[in-house]
Amino acid sequence: MFYSATPLKIKEKTSVVDDSQVFTGQYWDEFGVTGHLVPHQARVLMLGLAYGGGIRPILASNKKVELHVVDLDSRTNERCKDQFANHFPEIEFTVHTSDAESYLQNSSETWNAIWIDLYAFDGYIDLLSKREFLNQIKSALKPGGVALFNLFGIPNQFDPLSQPGPQSFIYSAIRKEFAEVRTLPYRRNLTVVASETSIRTYPTESHPDLSGLDKTTFNLLKRRLVWLDNAEPQAKANSLTAEEGKFEHIDQMMRSNWKVVLERLSRLGVKMDRPVQLLDLIQDRRACEEWLRQVESEESWIEFLPILCAGESDLRTLKVDWIFEWTALNQRMLESRFPRVYNQIWLPQLWSMVLHPSKKFRKHYFGMLPLLSDQRD
Repeated sequence: MFYSATPLKIKEKTSVVDDSQVFTGQYWDEFGVTGHLVPHQARVLMLGLAYGGGIRPILASNKKVELHVVDLDSRTNERCKDQFANHFPEIEFTVHTSDAESYLQNSSETWNAIWIDLYAFDGYIDLLSKREFLNQIKSALKPGGVALFNLFGIPNQFDPLSQPGPQSFIYSAIRKEFAEVRTLPYRRNLTVVASETSIRTYPTESHPDLSGLDKTTFNLLKRRLVWLDNAEPQAKANSLTAEEGKFEHIDQMMRSNWKVVLERLSRLGVKMDRPVQLLDLIQDRRACEEWLRQVESEESWIEFLPILCAGESDLRTLKVDWIFEWTALNQRMLESRFPRVYNQIWLPQLWSMVLHPSKKFRKHYFGMLPLLSDQRD
């Protein structure tokens, strides 16, 4: 059901799909939290499709989920439908070719969960922060239903909600309209989980057809929901310009944050001229261990290392295997002193490296299993 006998490898900015695994160590794995947030008979709406990277994760539980997807791009919709018909014919979902706002205006359907993953080719669309649209989302939810917004931006170790930008601006808009709002961080993405009632998790199991690798990932997502963040936005902005919502501008913000990192490292005695030199640092175990000893009281630095290792290893081949052994040796310290970071960021980022379809860190699979099973609900 979830796997294909014929090869399928898609890795685009808008989707990652692999024939041999549902979860690939990329942002779209987060769509797998759906099964933990909806009842057994559930209706789920996904606004934004691309090549369907979120479809199999949404359907990865043992629940009966009726999935509908809305996207304006008819050509991509047809390609996605053909792709699933050819490779995953037992996966069922309904595609509607429409813009999200019109679909919600013209539909009286209600949903247990709505995913909002909407972008233009070069950045954000202004719809996401509009009060009218947010209220359309809210009205389309069943009682107790959840809306899940994918907000892309600067890496989470830079605390994006404390800085002016699209993530903090849209997050603030969502908080004004929904009774309860939490966040689930993943490298450069924040999933904002919003509801008119207390956000709850439902008993669930992974789908019996999933592989051991995918079942472990599905269970890890449940553990992460225990540590949903409830951050108060610190950045105050009354507007967001079109330019500020462009991916190019967001990357400029990221580069500015890297400069701050180099300045902070310099004060710790780690001298660097360019961010690219961080690649040498994270491959030097002794240097990293010394650095961790110096910053062990600062949570932001503890977040920094696993996100950097996982993010950069996704782009290039790096010798960072040492972090798996170091984590096993320091598990109790990390879990007791930094429980949120350990459960929400450290372990999930290391696991994302194991999941990577290149299998370059797959040798750490069995070593990671005891760490994951030792997590506390």
